[in-house]
Amino acid sequence: MADNNTILEKLEGLVARFEEVSTLITDPAVIADQKRYVKLTKEYKELGDLMNARKEYMQVLGGIEEAKEIIANETDQEMREMADEIGLLVAHKPDSQDICFVSDGDYASYIEENSDAKITPGNFVLSDGTVVGKHKGIIHYTVGQRKGLGLSLGHPVFVLEIRPETNEVVVGSNEESMSRYVRADQVNFMTVEDLTEPKRVWAKIRYNHRGAWCTVEKTGEDEILCTFEEPQRAITPGQAVVFYDGDIVAGGATILRAANE
Repeated sequence: MADNNTILEKLEGLVARFEEVSTLITDPAVIADQKRYVKLTKEYKELGDLMNARKEYMQVLGGIEEAKEIIANETDQEMREMADEIGLLVAHKPDSQDICFVSDGDYASYIEENSDAKITPGNFVLSDGTVVGKHKGIIHYTVGQRKGLGLSLGHPVFVLEIRPETNEVVVGSNEESMSRYVRADQVNFMTVEDLTEPKRVWAKIRYNHRGAWCTVEKTGEDEILCTFEEPQRAITPGQAVVFYDGDIVAGGATILRAANE
């Protein structure tokens, strides 16, 4: 077992490395729970996974221009043992599964309590505009959601789209929630300077997505089209789509919308 001086030296080193990149990452969940080995500079544009990391935080890092090593040599268990030895309360804290600063998982109530936004009920509608029910406020729903809708249409329904401008939540069948095409912008290539021709890559459309093969091609100065070989469910605007070349993150972009072609 390491002595206290050794443990403190390691922690000080980790804190120093963390501070170097803390301004690059704005998501509190990522700051709190980052468990990846990241080594990415302008000269060396590669990202590797920490051997036993469990969360897909590369989804967030896929949109960062530069990052440096955050936690390189210590596994989760070793870090917990070090924290336990010096009496840190987080040593036995479970890994975050959702928004880390909303401990009870009720993010809708958190928004209502900490925002001046007025949350009002609205309509559930089908893709053709047919009203099929009332919702309790758009902050209570996410694209792909099936449970907790309170609808009875004779078949399972999923949230397809959220329309803040009309306060509508669009719902539809599982088939309607699937798409092979993703349009995205804010493109950030890492292992290449630019995408000069279509490229087949392994892609993830959210942190817990197991990934799927797709072909990426540029359709504009800062826009791409991803064509998946198999339809993907619940493609969500604002989420990151991240491309892998083997174990290396090749790039990322921000999803604009699912597309029909």
